[in-house]
Amino acid sequence: GIELLNSGGATAAEWDLYIPSSSTDFRVSNGTTDHVTIQNDGDVGIGTTSPSSLLQVGETDNASNSAITVAGNGTGSQEGGELRLATAADYDGTYDNYRLDVYEDYFRIGRQSKSDFLIKSNGYCGIGSDNTIGTNMSPATPLEVSNYNATTNSVVDIFTLSQVTSGTPAAGIGAGLIFEIQDGGNIEEQGRINVELDDVTNGSEDATMTFDINKNGTITEVMRIDGTQGYVGIGTSSPSTLLQVGETDNGGNATITIAGNTTGSGEGGELRLATAADFDGTYENYVIDVINDDLRIRRAGITDLILTNDGYFGIGRTPTTNILEINGDASKTSAGDWSANSDARLKKDIQEMDSQEILNKMLRLKGITYLWNDTVTGNNRPTELQYGFTAQNIQEVFPLLVEEDNLGYLQTAYGTYDAMYVESMRALQQQIDEQQAIIQAQKKENESQKAEIESLKAEASNSSAETNQKLDANTAEIEKLKAQLNALLQAQTATVSVQK
Repeated sequence: GIELLNSGGATAAEWDLYIPSSSTDFRVSNGTTDHVTIQNDGDVGIGTTSPSSLLQVGETDNASNSAITVAGNGTGSQEGGELRLATAADYDGTYDNYRLDVYEDYFRIGRQSKSDFLIKSNGYCGIGSDNTIGTNMSPATPLEVSNYNATTNSVVDIFTLSQVTSGTPAAGIGAGLIFEIQDGGNIEEQGRINVELDDVTNGSEDATMTFDINKNGTITEVMRIDGTQGYVGIGTSSPSTLLQVGETDNGGNATITIAGNTTGSGEGGELRLATAADFDGTYENYVIDVINDDLRIRRAGITDLILTNDGYFGIGRTPTTNILEINGDASKTSAGDWSANSDARLKKDIQEMDSQEILNKMLRLKGITYLWNDTVTGNNRPTELQYGFTAQNIQEVFPLLVEEDNLGYLQTAYGTYDAMYVESMRALQQQIDEQQAIIQAQKKENESQKAEIESLKAEASNSSAETNQKLDANTAEIEKLKAQLNALLQAQTATVSVQK
């Protein structure tokens, strides 16, 4: 061996370079401990006397010292120590096949000029996040995975979780991603994402993805995607439609909430609907949304229904005054009026109307014909000739039945006048009944007078017949007397003539 002494001339050996008598190894010792060993097969050991690889570093003193330290060859923190690795076939003389180094306090593992893995000084790790040495080396989370290539129009796989079994796969096998968070005590599971196979037949696999969350201390499924049908279930483990939302805790929470993407109350949540045939890419077939706190149902940009935040409902228009406002005509499946409560038990201070007074008022109403001239309310008015009244005329007669809307225009409900129509007809019927009574009395009196006249005519007729009989008798008597007188006269004449 060779002994190396210090320059001070001391007789004690500082270092020994020797070959032990019991082996063919070359060793470097400080006199008491062998620190470097070179075996005759070329293996080198540092901190071990029996290396089993080309270079083996082993800490033997159990101290806190680093087994290997590789420092940079320059001052400052930008360039640190570097370890370069390559296979014999790949080694190209540039030492850039694979490298482990430190750059600006980042620990990096890379290949050629790229950094594939790095650890920041704050402990954050990046996989593929540093695409080029010296740039983009800043993972913003404890683990950041990214990919850099020339692809611009397709999906690139970045992260893969695999589950491999040494046994026979069966339904239910899968892989999961667990999220653990430290609570008030321990680090515990708070959520997970699982993917499991429902059918393990090669080429016919059906997978289900589930999302679980810690709910009241129990990991509970909250959503699943069924690979068999493509159904999505939220709050249900057995969705039967493309999207099924079911509230399972019965806690009174909303089943679905759709919020707007802007602050304030101007733009709210929006739900857009369309059939596959009608879907035109603009989502404007049918829309249910909220704007200015009002619920709307629209089609192709036209608002058909509006429910305002104060409870007013409009069909074809924005309601401003009444609970229900319709722009246009309305109908129902059967004839007849709309029903409403009219039970006397639900009313008080019931007073009968004065029929004659109501008739007089109704006669003050003036029916008119007109055409609409509405250019201010925004309502879609009919264009043909109309029949009705003016609210001003009605207000003069029945002021309580006319009110002003929020735009300042008068409105009334024609159906409110049904009771007035009935009482008006009652007053007219009373007049008819009175006139009919007078007519009947006059008719009866006329019949009595007619009977009396007929009686007088009969009496007059009877008196005339008797008089004629008497006249005839008298005439006969007179004729008889005349005959007798003539006979006497003739007899007297004859006597006188004889006497002469």
